[in-house]
Amino acid sequence: MEPQSSDAFGRSGPRIDGIDLLRGSAILFVLLNHVNMRLVLAHIPYGAALPPVLFSTLVWNGQAGVQIFFAISGSSPASWER
Repeated sequence: MEPQSSDAFGRSGPRIDGIDLLRGSAILFVLLNHVNMRLVLAHIPYGAALPPVLFSTLVWNGQAGVQIFFAISGSSPASWER
């Protein structure tokens, strides 16, 4: 049996694990980007042990993470009523 969930509007339906994994990855990219900005401003060389390509891929995809999250969630800030 598929797990059921409901959203903020009371709609319920089966959850798709792959979509949840992609959404979680997008959130992780945003968090890593924010942590990176703080540590760079504090001059802490925490990424020196990682290969440069891996490091930049992990920490500089914050904006892409935001866009992925909103695209998956089916809403965008531009469509919100003020």
